[in-house]
Order: sequence, then C-alpha cells, then structure tokens
Amino acid sequence: AIDKFCLWADESSEVPKLKNKLYSDYKLLRAEWETLELIKEVLQFEKVKDGIDAGLEKLRKWYMATDETDVYFICLALDPSIKLEYVKQHWGKTYYNAGLKAFESVVCQTL
Repeated sequence: AIDKFCLWADESSEVPKLKNKLYSDYKLLRAEWETLELIKEVLQFEKVKDGIDAGLEKLRKWYMATDETDVYFICLALDPSIKLEYVKQHWGKTYYNAGLKAFESVVCQTL
C-alpha cells in the first residue's frame, strides 16, 4: 500500500509536492520490507516478556549480592588472568579500596 501510494502521489495533482524529493524516493525494496517484517517479529516479544523480566530480576538480585560479600573481589584478585588490574580500571575507588582491604585481611589470616 505504501509503495502504491508513493507512485500515485508523484503523479497526482491532489497530493502536495515534496520539496527536492519525490514520494517514490520513500519506496522500499522487497529486501527492506522483509527486514522490517523481521524487526516487527523481534519487537513483538510479549510472549517471552515475563521470562525476560524474571531473568532480569534474578540478574539484579545476584548482581547486588556481589556488593554484600568480599568473595567476588577476592576471586578476581586471585584469578591470574585478571588480578587487580581489572578492578583498578573498572571499579570505583571506594569499592576498590574496600575490596583490597578485605583481600589483604583474608590473605594475612591464611598465612
């Protein structure tokens, strides 16, 4: 319908003319229509919305749990591929200092 309108509008004296454009410039190719149809299908995720929401809630719960324990920081510090560099670069100074204090406390207790 849109493609037919575009063609008709260019020829019609009843439709206002566009400035420096033709209505047919907005005509879509078959592949573009297929892409739009796919986008429409993806965006209609109502059937899985509850599952996505539940998954996000779980993720928030466990993400917040990492703030309540020093284990995550200690694991990162002990991981040979990460060590403290990742935490220095990606965590705020307050979180880094608190984690480092906990790490030193655990390491000193086990030695």
